[in-house]
Amino acid sequence: MGLWEKLKDALKKSRDKIVKGFKDIFKRREYDESFWEDLEETLILADVGPETSERIVSSLRKKLKRIKTVDELEEAIVQELLTLLEENKTPEEDNPFYPLVKPSSKPLVVMILGVNGTGKTSFSVKLAKYYKDKGLKPIIGACDTYRVAAIDQLVEWSQRVGVEVIKQFQGADAAAVAYDTVNAARSRGYDIAILDTAGRLHTRDELMRELKKMDKVLKKLDPDYPHEKLLVLDGTFGLNSLKQTRMFHQEIGTTGIVITKLDTSSKAGFVLSIRDELKVPIKFISIGERMTDIQPFDPEGFIRALLARDEVEMRTSA
Repeated sequence: MGLWEKLKDALKKSRDKIVKGFKDIFKRREYDESFWEDLEETLILADVGPETSERIVSSLRKKLKRIKTVDELEEAIVQELLTLLEENKTPEEDNPFYPLVKPSSKPLVVMILGVNGTGKTSFSVKLAKYYKDKGLKPIIGACDTYRVAAIDQLVEWSQRVGVEVIKQFQGADAAAVAYDTVNAARSRGYDIAILDTAGRLHTRDELMRELKKMDKVLKKLDPDYPHEKLLVLDGTFGLNSLKQTRMFHQEIGTTGIVITKLDTSSKAGFVLSIRDELKVPIKFISIGERMTDIQPFDPEGFIRALLARDEVEMRTSA
């Protein structure tokens, strides 16, 4: 099964909600007030936040004079969602690290952030394999020093994909592990250093301080470090992820979002709200448990899969 088919399957639960609502709405012959209310409600039920849903509908209302058919309305909705997701999209040209930034000098240093249970550690290994398969040389730092099981798990998974791990003992200074990992990457010619940090509650000040310390220590090696701070979000949390995203972004300054567990979620619409509110780009999505089940976030592919525009007949005569 190709990535496109996996993405369509992953978004089936979300798509069922949206498409059913759209099919009912598009049977209308008049764009009256109840039409717009039902359209907004359909978006909200798909876990697009109320504020984002309201903005989408408000923008469509303004374009109504140019919309003559249901086909045109459907296309206007698609373009509205694409505009929201594609804003500030990272260009791919001449960047082997796409969708991540291209550093002025190697290695690219990436911090992986998030609360417990979002799939940070598995994503760290998936990310390493993704770039290894592209011909780059990754290394991973086991910066989750709270639990020895976390270190052992990271080492085991990394060995399966043939990626080196820098680790210390349980309870070691996580910032020191990050420092050693990046130093090793610089001295041994690695292309990318991935730092798997401990899962933490966004409400725990002392744990946030540890991330800030790690950031400060890395900047002693190079003011540009870390180049990326990726926040991993569990797709099944839906809009409940928004609060933790705000806190991490405010305290740490995240540069990108990763969405995991989309294959079990019916709440994929929250992706639109996070992008709309924080303007932080979504860099990767994970759509399975295998080490190859990640892909760069493609806004058009995501919207097509979410609405299944190539397989579900939503159009009716106006």
